[in-house]
Amino acid sequence: MKEEIIKPGIVRRIVENVERDNGVLVSPEMADMILCTFLDTIAEILSEGNIIRLKGYMTIYPQLYKSKTIKNVSDKSTINIPERYKAKIKTGTKLNNACKNLKMKGD
Repeated sequence: MKEEIIKPGIVRRIVENVERDNGVLVSPEMADMILCTFLDTIAEILSEGNIIRLKGYMTIYPQLYKSKTIKNVSDKSTINIPERYKAKIKTGTKLNNACKNLKMKGD
């Protein structure tokens, strides 16, 4: 991978893309607030046990993982991990196509 983009970089790109594509000026503060609200809304929907389907982009849903017992390699103790839900993301065609032309390591 080339670089890691963190939240301020994403906010900056949102501001630039909205201005370029729509001719609308959006402040970085407003873009940050919308991004955070979007992500908080996804978390809220998941906490209710519901599925988020953003057609072409992704589907996010709570996935039930069964309980399991593992062995701690450092002290040979047994650890029981209880049944739990975790967020699962299935990417859509737009996100999959965005990665299609990436070069493989060593190319």
